[in-house]
Amino acid sequence: MTTTTPANNSTVTAPPSSYVVNFTDMVDPSSLDASDLLVNGHPADGVTLSASQTTATFTFSVNPLIIQGAQTLSLAAGSIMQAGSSGAVIPAYNATFFTTRWRCKWRRQIRGSPTAFSLYRVRSPST
Repeated sequence: MTTTTPANNSTVTAPPSSYVVNFTDMVDPSSLDASDLLVNGHPADGVTLSASQTTATFTFSVNPLIIQGAQTLSLAAGSIMQAGSSGAVIPAYNATFFTTRWRCKWRRQIRGSPTAFSLYRVRSPST
């Protein structure tokens, strides 16, 4: 692999809508699965491979970033095969990127509708 978006040790100011992995070698499309990419331990739901078979774009139905700070992005060793090679696998990849300054914007995006990221105060019944 050459690069990812978000990049290792980078800082993002808004939750990414997708995660991009650029490979140095062509990838065997039959070996690529959305769940190959984990962000904060959560597998992606969707993946598309570029026509050149060197760029994979991963998406999540629910963004795995729920707090600010350090985030992890990983691919397990052997989860993806190189195209045209007999058994050559993509090595493991682990990266950390950081999020900051998106809490207020994120709240505005979810205000008015209950989501997994909303907090509610429950009042005890009066007696």
